[in-house]
Amino acid sequence: MDSAPQKLTTNHYPLKTKRGFSLIELLVVIAIIGILSSGAIAAYNNFNQGQVVRRAALKLKSDLRESQNRATSGVKTTPTCKDDQVNNETGVAPPDFLDDHVLLGHFVKFDLGITTGYARGERCQWDTTVTTPFTVSTETVSFPPSVTLESINVVGGSLTGNVLTVNFKSLKGVEFYDGDDTLIINPDGSGSIAGVTSAVIRITDGVNSYDLTIDRSGLIFERRVP
Repeated sequence: MDSAPQKLTTNHYPLKTKRGFSLIELLVVIAIIGILSSGAIAAYNNFNQGQVVRRAALKLKSDLRESQNRATSGVKTTPTCKDDQVNNETGVAPPDFLDDHVLLGHFVKFDLGITTGYARGERCQWDTTVTTPFTVSTETVSFPPSVTLESINVVGGSLTGNVLTVNFKSLKGVEFYDGDDTLIINPDGSGSIAGVTSAVIRITDGVNSYDLTIDRSGLIFERRVP
């Protein structure tokens, strides 16, 4: 005898409501992302700007070392510093046309009146018949647009004006001159600032600064200003 069919029952569970993000929540998330992004962009821009002034400092250091190496190696970069040109005092060419002019050094000049760069050149003296030195091959080197010369300081002496000339001597060592090289640098080294042990050149982009230090023995190094 067949049993009575069982009654199928179905359990009913309440449906869970699927809830999305509200408009306010979306706006808060977007705002947070915007704040984080702006901070990251600002940090990147500051880093990139700092790299510009750092590269300018390294370029200046390289130019200083190049002038130093040219001086100690006795390199004359222009024919004017060689004895094959018309003498600017007598107006005539020397009779022998030999390279017997004296190299007094290579210099780098900093002027707070011209903060966009610096000048480089060499200093020579006509042969022993003429004692007055002369400056040749002055080259202007520009900083990147965002970088300027901020200050010039000497240690152990006093700089009275806004111009400092750093002259790397042809043998060894450095001379510091208070003013323009065409007026100050003499063959015997007279006119250099007494007692100066080093000079500090500071360049800046308005936020980041670097100091370039040149001491009398010829050491050159850079450091970021804290």
